[in-house]
Parts: sequence; C-alpha cells; structure tokens
Amino acid sequence: VATCCAMLSTRLVLPIEGRAATMTRSPRWKPRVILSISVKPVEMPVTLRGGMSLDHETFLTFYGPCSIGSSQTFYINHPKAILRVNPPVELGGRSLTVDKGPGEGNGSAHFESLTGPGTLIKSGEGSLHAGATTADAAIQVNGGTVSSDDAEGPVTVNAGGVFHGHFVTGLVTVQPGGTV
Repeated sequence: VATCCAMLSTRLVLPIEGRAATMTRSPRWKPRVILSISVKPVEMPVTLRGGMSLDHETFLTFYGPCSIGSSQTFYINHPKAILRVNPPVELGGRSLTVDKGPGEGNGSAHFESLTGPGTLIKSGEGSLHAGATTADAAIQVNGGTVSSDDAEGPVTVNAGGVFHGHFVTGLVTVQPGGTV
C-alpha cells in the first residue's frame, strides 16, 4: 500500500531545468485567454511555433526569454486585444508577421526588443511598438503603424504603412504611399 501511495503522489514540476518550454498551436483549438492575477509571473523560456490568434478581449504577456521557432503570423483580431512581450524576441533568421486578421478590431502589440537576424512585418490595421532592434533585425511596415525607440536595423515602409522612430540608426526606405 505504501508503494502505491508513493507512486500516485509523484508530481511533475514545470519548467524542467535545462529544457526550454514550447508552445504548440492547433488550428482547431482556440482557448479563451483569461487575465492572470499573479503578482509575480514566472519567467520561463518560450519558443513560439505556428503563430497565434487573439480573438477576444485579451492582455497576453510573455515574461521569459522568447524565440521564434518558425516564420509565422500573430493575428490580433479584437479591438481590446493586447500582446506584450517583455524579454528580447530572438527572430532566429525567420520572419514574424503581426496582422489585423479577419476580426472586427485593431488591437496592439508591444515587443520590448528584437534581435536578429530576421524580419518583423506589420500588416493590416492596428499598432505595433518594436522597442529596440539590433542591426540584423529588420522592420517592414505593410500596413498600420509601427513605432520604435531604437531601430538599428533596416526599416522599409511600404504603401499604407506608417513608421514613427526615435534614435533610428538603420537605413530607412520609404516607398510611395508610406509615411515616416
């Protein structure tokens, strides 16, 4: 009986030291995201694969190291949907697209900093704050508004895109119809 009790009481403690956390997205499974009331969030590494879609009033924040496991799109489909990534995002040679998506709103996204190589692409309505970017992290604005505090990498603003930058040291290319 004691052996059975010991076997049933074993628990797995996450995150497992030395192993990065991963997030897998199933196209058919879109759980409602609920605001955390945690006073001190747990910082754990996250590798994002397959994109995400924020379809409800949501404030989703990542606090641990974040990397992009594949080129992907984050859809922000609700006017009160906010995505915030506080640690640096390692693009890893991939592209990360932030798009309005098919929803009725134009929420916002905030990335504290981006490291490359790779490209952050803003499409559709809405706003995105890119914080600081390294010299090998490019920004491409195809729609909506992007702001950056310290863009060291190249910035391309295409027709319909708006870019606001402070301390921009990278090459800025503005196509006809783009605004800086």
